[in-house]
Amino acid sequence: METRSTRRAAVTGAAVLGVLAAVALVVLAVAPGSDRSDRRGLAGLVTGSSGTSAPPGPSADGGPPPTATAEAIRVEGEVPESSAAEPSGNFRTICVASHLAYDDPIVNPGEPGASHLHMFFGNTETDASSTYESLRAAGGSTCQGGILNRTGYWAPAVLDAEGQVVLPEFVSVYYKGTGTAAEVRSVDELPPGLRMIAGYDAATGEGDHFDWYCEVTQDKGPTIPSCPEDELVGVVLPFPPCWDGVNLDSPDHRRHVAQKVRDPHTGTEACPDSHPVHLPELTIGIWYPHEGDSADWHLSSDRPPGEPAYPDGSTFHSDWFGAWDPEVQETWTERCIVGLLNCVGGELGDGTQLGGPEVGLPAGRVPAPPPP
Repeated sequence: METRSTRRAAVTGAAVLGVLAAVALVVLAVAPGSDRSDRRGLAGLVTGSSGTSAPPGPSADGGPPPTATAEAIRVEGEVPESSAAEPSGNFRTICVASHLAYDDPIVNPGEPGASHLHMFFGNTETDASSTYESLRAAGGSTCQGGILNRTGYWAPAVLDAEGQVVLPEFVSVYYKGTGTAAEVRSVDELPPGLRMIAGYDAATGEGDHFDWYCEVTQDKGPTIPSCPEDELVGVVLPFPPCWDGVNLDSPDHRRHVAQKVRDPHTGTEACPDSHPVHLPELTIGIWYPHEGDSADWHLSSDRPPGEPAYPDGSTFHSDWFGAWDPEVQETWTERCIVGLLNCVGGELGDGTQLGGPEVGLPAGRVPAPPPP
């Protein structure tokens, strides 16, 4: 029987190859002709191949899922292969869904119920009142490594034609450094308290850089596709990697970060003078199972009250509120990214890795919580 692990191995091998190439990212190679069972480059690592016992799944009474213990979240691993020849430095990890709420602690801080419905992953206690300090101090995590990654991640909920929330199979979280070897080695650590939003901007009606995908056929576009039933539906969004070096946020939650700019003479990309600090380049991919009905899905943000509906999936965006364990974040930044290693499954580059599996909401469909 196909499990979450083998399914996400296939996406990481087959789909992510095309997805990340499309956004000019270097990916884990997959041997030509390999089938789904062979594409285990990520799955074996994120499902606890180190031999540690896995924490139990969500509680039977519907309460919050238990979380990994401190002893299980950083385990013995291997030092990954070099990616200096690319050149790049890579750190990839996996999360699953945590909870649903009409909250947004970046756009509507301190205002519970003021947002469209979001699906949260990462910190299990992210809500409208979350701050960097509260995220670091409390909450479990539905990401590989448990409480070592208390970052809050969220995105609009996906709803089917009956209004049920579609929960993803998994979420890939990919931090990396690109450019020349010197540029990769100059990548700075993500500053404590940084928060940012990428994708569609409701204030301006603008948004790009994300694509919806069919897992294997690689059909892509700005709206939710109709995919063959045996393929996952995915959406992939890269965040801006350049920071102004001063502000942890900005009035629109976007201007303190920026995309790289291309030199018309050399074709190379670099951070602009206005945003000179090159941070790890974050890309989020969310992958959903379906029953052949994905063409009937829409995002919670596609249906704003009192406004015409937007094309299904066209308002996709995602929020990131960093709250990594400082020592662990420093380790994967320095060892994996600056050190030009290919840390494909939560390896930290020093012979240890983030333990797994992730504990959270299983893939499937659940009733949408009523608006407040």
